[in-house]
Amino acid sequence: MSDSHKEFWQLKKLLMGSLSVFVLYVLHSSSCLEPIPERAMEDHVISSSRVQTEGSCRVNCYMEPNCVSINMRRLAGGALICELNYVTTSEGFNLTKKSNHSYMEIENPCSSNLCMGKTTCQAGFTSKGFRCQPIPIDLNECNHNSCENGGTCKVRDGKHQCHCPRNFTGSSCEIRKCQQ
Repeated sequence: MSDSHKEFWQLKKLLMGSLSVFVLYVLHSSSCLEPIPERAMEDHVISSSRVQTEGSCRVNCYMEPNCVSINMRRLAGGALICELNYVTTSEGFNLTKKSNHSYMEIENPCSSNLCMGKTTCQAGFTSKGFRCQPIPIDLNECNHNSCENGGTCKVRDGKHQCHCPRNFTGSSCEIRKCQQ
């Protein structure tokens, strides 16, 4: 076996070991509330996939930043359909009675607003169970604040400003001037 093949297999073994440790960390650190049998959250699903275990469904939820709850439907043979949801019952959404399903909310340390200032909370990543990330600032405000009716956008002091054609006015050149 050549040196490059040996290096490849050593790297693969290392990565698979790291992945296993990560999955175990996720299963240990991401807490779930008790499953609610015969219920599911409908119309708020981010994605759906076939998995072998409840733990795999929880890992999928952990890896999806917007996932806060899961629906699991037991299939013949033991596999599950795992649905990741972006809402919970604590936000006022109701569950639907569904046979062979169970619903579970994921405990999220970010729900208690731990981050201050212009940051957003991301669950996981540290021994605290969350991290505060700066909210990205779009340096070109003109990308999101377009001017209407042929106006041109300029950025001054971090804010957009529209320069309107002769017959238009308003902050976005949305108002047609009266003809005199």
